[in-house]
Amino acid sequence: MIGFVHNPETDPRLLMDMACEWLELVSREARRRAPRPAGDRWLVALSARGPSCLDAYRAIHSQLDTARHFKKVFVVFGDGRAELLDASTAPARRPRSSR
Repeated sequence: MIGFVHNPETDPRLLMDMACEWLELVSREARRRAPRPAGDRWLVALSARGPSCLDAYRAIHSQLDTARHFKKVFVVFGDGRAELLDASTAPARRPRSSR
């Protein structure tokens, strides 16, 4: 299960669409190969979305167990910019409020 917190002024469908696309990509790649430790394997994903979605990709990546399958995960945007996705660079999680 993956959970996200979003701002009320933003459309949550974009984040959900991105998460579904990311899960599909990682699942497809995992099915292609026999399960094994990450070793030196990298995953490079091409994104039609712009670099403004980088924090969203990092948040999605931080919620998944892709580090077990890939040593490094990159997103390459249409302008040629490539960014490393690393859980340590994901946006900070907000603590849950206690009610």
